[in-house]
Order: sequence, then structure tokens, then C-alpha cells
Amino acid sequence: MLLRAALMAERRQAGGTPRDDQWMYRMVTVQQPGDARRTVQEYWTRYDGTEQAFREDEGPMERHRIEPDPDDDDLTPKQYAAKLAALPTEPGKLLAHVRADRHWQARPAEKGEERPDALAFRVLSVCLEQEAPVPPELEAAIFRALAEIPGSRVDQGVPLQDDVLGGEVIARKGTSYATAELAPGVVDRPGVTP
Repeated sequence: MLLRAALMAERRQAGGTPRDDQWMYRMVTVQQPGDARRTVQEYWTRYDGTEQAFREDEGPMERHRIEPDPDDDDLTPKQYAAKLAALPTEPGKLLAHVRADRHWQARPAEKGEERPDALAFRVLSVCLEQEAPVPPELEAAIFRALAEIPGSRVDQGVPLQDDVLGGEVIARKGTSYATAELAPGVVDRPGVTP
């Protein structure tokens, strides 16, 4: 499945670089654990990272300014795009790079040591979820790198174990969380779709 996703990514045309005043658009569908209903969420984030808008199931739009926080290491879409553009596009080199990137290695002590393969999977997944343009060749390399991580697989219809965070069960065995990216793009203002 990951290799098919890589082939699809390679066929996608690269877009141009958005202007600072343009908005990164994402439409995702989400199904929370224990909830039979799926929601459609839409996000608009200015490329310069100064504003964001959100709407769920075509409801009212919420819009807010994003104030910079010097203690927050989160990046703007423009900054993520620059970070992504600097990544290698050969899967083996990409895996080595993300495993060695100190930015991603800091974890709260209570979460424990993260295995290198788990770190690589998490980092590559985060790269795919960013509200920043991902070049087609990099997206393809990310999917191929994910496929190279030992133990990576797609489980369908499998009741997994309880999901425990900090000793508390947050989702019982047999529940699932599902999300899918439906429509990414660049638009000129919130409310507009590609």
C-alpha cells in the first residue's frame, strides 16, 4: 500500500510556492474512537502562519490570529516548506536523516526512550500531515521510507489492544481512530476550496 502511495505521489504535479498572504487548505475526514459518525474538517492556515480558520461539517467558520510563542517550536507552513525542501529524496538517506535530526528527538521524560524506528515512523508521518506543500518526489520518498521501516504494515479490521497513555486507558480494545486527507491545496482566502 505504501509503495502504491509513492507511485501516486510521483504522478502529482508540483505546485508553485505560495505567497505569504495565501492560505494552505486541508480537508480531512475523522472518526474518533467509539464514535460511529465521521466528521469532515476543513482548515485554512495562512502560509506565513499568522492566521488560521476552521470549519467542521460545513458549519460556521472559526477564524483566529496566531500569536508567536517563543517557547513553541512549531513552525509556520512557510518554515515547514523550507524544512521539507531540504530533506533528501532517496528513501535510505531520508530515514538516516530523520533518525539523526535533533529537532525530533526531544521527548518528555515520562514518555520514555523512543526506538529509532518508532521515531522515524513518527517524524515521517508528521511530514505528511503538515499544512505545507510537499514536493511530489519527497512525498514519494516518504512513503518508500515508511515501507522500509521494519515492522511497518497496514492492519485492517484488527481489534488492537487498549490504547494507554500515562497509565490511563484512552481507547478500549476494538475501538479505532481513522483519518484521511481528502483535499489539500492553496487558496486566496478562507472559505474558498481548491
